[in-house]
Amino acid sequence: MTKLSIDLQALSEIKQLSASQKEEIFTIFELSDNNDLTLAGKLAAKKAFLKCLSISTKYYATLYPNIEIKRLDSGRPFIETSSPLLLKKLSKHKISISISHTKDIAIAVCIIYNKR
Repeated sequence: MTKLSIDLQALSEIKQLSASQKEEIFTIFELSDNNDLTLAGKLAAKKAFLKCLSISTKYYATLYPNIEIKRLDSGRPFIETSSPLLLKKLSKHKISISISHTKDIAIAVCIIYNKR
Protein backbone atom coordinates (compact mmCIF):
# COMPACT_ATOMS: atom_id res chain seq x y z
CA MET A 1 0.00 0.00 0.00
CA THR A 2 1.20 3.46 -0.88
CA LYS A 3 -0.93 6.50 -0.11
CA LEU A 4 -0.27 10.16 -0.76
CA SER A 5 -2.06 13.20 0.59
CA ILE A 6 -1.54 16.95 0.32
CA ASP A 7 -2.93 19.69 2.53
CA LEU A 8 -2.78 23.48 2.51
CA GLN A 9 -3.05 25.76 5.53
CA ALA A 10 -3.53 29.53 5.31
CA LEU A 11 -1.38 31.60 7.67
CA SER A 12 -4.36 33.87 8.30
CA GLU A 13 -6.29 30.97 9.87
CA ILE A 14 -3.45 30.24 12.30
CA LYS A 15 -3.21 33.92 13.28
CA GLN A 16 -6.92 33.92 14.16
CA LEU A 17 -6.53 31.09 16.68
CA SER A 18 -6.43 31.98 20.36
CA ALA A 19 -3.64 30.66 22.57
CA SER A 20 -6.00 28.06 24.06
CA GLN A 21 -7.09 26.90 20.59
CA LYS A 22 -3.45 26.50 19.57
CA GLU A 23 -2.85 24.42 22.72
CA GLU A 24 -5.62 22.04 21.58
CA ILE A 25 -3.97 21.53 18.18
CA PHE A 26 -0.23 21.68 18.86
CA THR A 27 2.05 20.07 21.42
CA ILE A 28 4.09 22.14 23.88
CA PHE A 29 7.18 21.31 21.81
CA GLU A 30 5.52 22.58 18.61
CA LEU A 31 4.32 25.76 20.32
CA SER A 32 7.82 26.52 21.60
CA ASP A 33 8.74 27.66 18.07
CA ASN A 34 6.11 30.44 18.34
CA ASN A 35 6.09 31.11 14.60
CA ASP A 36 2.64 31.09 13.00
CA LEU A 37 3.95 30.17 9.55
CA THR A 38 5.78 27.17 11.02
CA LEU A 39 2.62 26.19 12.89
CA ALA A 40 0.65 26.43 9.64
CA GLY A 41 3.07 23.96 8.07
CA LYS A 42 2.78 21.61 11.03
CA LEU A 43 -1.02 21.71 10.92
CA ALA A 44 -0.98 21.05 7.17
CA ALA A 45 1.32 18.06 7.85
CA LYS A 46 -1.00 16.70 10.54
CA LYS A 47 -4.00 17.00 8.22
CA ALA A 48 -2.17 15.39 5.29
CA PHE A 49 -1.05 12.55 7.58
CA LEU A 50 -4.58 11.87 8.84
CA LYS A 51 -5.95 12.00 5.29
CA CYS A 52 -3.37 9.39 4.24
CA LEU A 53 -4.67 7.10 6.96
CA SER A 54 -8.26 7.68 5.83
CA ILE A 55 -9.22 9.04 9.25
CA SER A 56 -12.55 10.87 9.27
CA THR A 57 -12.22 14.64 9.73
CA LYS A 58 -14.56 14.45 12.73
CA TYR A 59 -11.71 12.79 14.69
CA TYR A 60 -8.97 15.25 13.72
CA ALA A 61 -9.35 17.53 16.76
CA THR A 62 -9.01 14.64 19.20
CA LEU A 63 -5.96 13.26 17.39
CA TYR A 64 -4.00 16.50 16.85
CA PRO A 65 -2.48 16.54 20.38
CA ASN A 66 -1.21 12.98 19.80
CA ILE A 67 0.67 13.87 16.62
CA GLU A 68 3.89 15.81 16.80
CA ILE A 69 5.85 17.21 13.89
CA LYS A 70 9.58 17.27 14.63
CA ARG A 71 12.72 17.86 12.61
CA LEU A 72 15.93 15.91 12.25
CA ASP A 73 19.22 17.79 12.63
CA SER A 74 19.22 18.05 8.83
CA GLY A 75 15.90 19.93 8.99
CA ARG A 76 13.87 17.10 7.49
CA PRO A 77 10.44 16.85 9.17
CA PHE A 78 9.09 13.64 10.63
CA ILE A 79 6.00 12.56 12.56
CA GLU A 80 5.78 11.03 16.02
CA THR A 81 2.51 9.83 17.46
CA SER A 82 1.42 8.55 20.85
CA SER A 83 -2.03 7.48 19.69
CA PRO A 84 -2.60 3.71 20.01
CA LEU A 85 -5.06 3.90 17.09
CA LEU A 86 -2.51 5.54 14.80
CA LEU A 87 0.35 3.34 15.97
CA LYS A 88 -1.72 0.26 15.12
CA LYS A 89 -2.49 1.61 11.65
CA LEU A 90 1.20 2.37 11.09
CA SER A 91 2.65 -0.89 12.40
CA LYS A 92 3.61 -2.11 8.91
CA HIS A 93 4.20 1.26 7.27
CA LYS A 94 6.67 4.12 6.97
CA ILE A 95 5.84 7.81 6.70
CA SER A 96 7.53 10.54 4.70
CA ILE A 97 6.46 14.17 4.94
CA SER A 98 7.54 17.38 3.32
CA ILE A 99 6.53 20.89 4.34
CA SER A 100 6.94 24.12 2.42
CA HIS A 101 5.40 27.58 2.47
CA THR A 102 5.07 30.97 0.87
CA LYS A 103 4.56 34.05 3.00
CA ASP A 104 0.80 33.31 3.27
CA ILE A 105 0.23 29.57 2.81
CA ALA A 106 1.86 26.37 4.03
CA ILE A 107 1.66 23.07 2.17
CA ALA A 108 2.47 19.58 3.34
CA VAL A 109 2.76 16.30 1.47
CA CYS A 110 2.53 12.98 3.28
CA ILE A 111 3.34 9.58 1.80
CA ILE A 112 2.67 6.35 3.68
CA TYR A 113 4.16 3.18 2.26
CA ASN A 114 4.93 -0.42 3.24
CA LYS A 115 8.05 -1.20 5.24
CA ARG A 116 10.49 -3.36 3.33
